[in-house]
Amino acid sequence: MKKEKKPLDIVFVNVEGDPITAIAQALEPGMQEVLKQHDAHLTTPLVDILRKHAKKQPVNMGIIFSAWR
Repeated sequence: MKKEKKPLDIVFVNVEGDPITAIAQALEPGMQEVLKQHDAHLTTPLVDILRKHAKKQPVNMGIIFSAWR
């Protein structure tokens, strides 16, 4: 039997400046903590990784990231 997917609510919040930088600043502390626990590090800044995977959308849609592969 296949599980039913739970509904997902997405709320877009306007940010001043570059939204990719805002996302990177929000995610980076948690990521750095997890990486430190595993004695690992990013060789490329997180903001550059996010910028590489971001896809431009119409102004009212914000930014959508491509699937991580």
